[in-house]
Amino acid sequence: MVMLNKDMLDYTLEEFQDMEYFGGGELFTSIILVPTEDIHDSGYRCMAGILVRDDKIVGKVGGGCDVVSPNGTGNYGPFNPAIFSKLINSRTVPYMGLSMDCLPKSNCVRLMLSGLWRMDDFLGSYLTFYKMDEGDEK
Repeated sequence: MVMLNKDMLDYTLEEFQDMEYFGGGELFTSIILVPTEDIHDSGYRCMAGILVRDDKIVGKVGGGCDVVSPNGTGNYGPFNPAIFSKLINSRTVPYMGLSMDCLPKSNCVRLMLSGLWRMDDFLGSYLTFYKMDEGDEK
């Protein structure tokens, strides 16, 4: 069993992979995406998420996921079948269209974006980007 009392930067990939699944309802401020050995039916590698809050690991979730969708599927928040299609059709929630998956051979995470996005100027260690307005393709 992996000890949870060391700094998250000191964990190896193997230690993250060997960590038991726990939690799921915990609040977190960041997530570490960890590739698993499993390949999803889609053909992409499955991922687990290590949930982190205040630089402490608070849970390990997923394991069978091949896509990560920040702020819910299509950026519409928590899934609610009663209102999901109404939100999509009305566009009452700003649509970002950001999802991530994990490539099966390289284990690299790929961000999938809807529409055109532009990279900001390089700001130190930050990789920042934003969605372009429709019609602004310059």
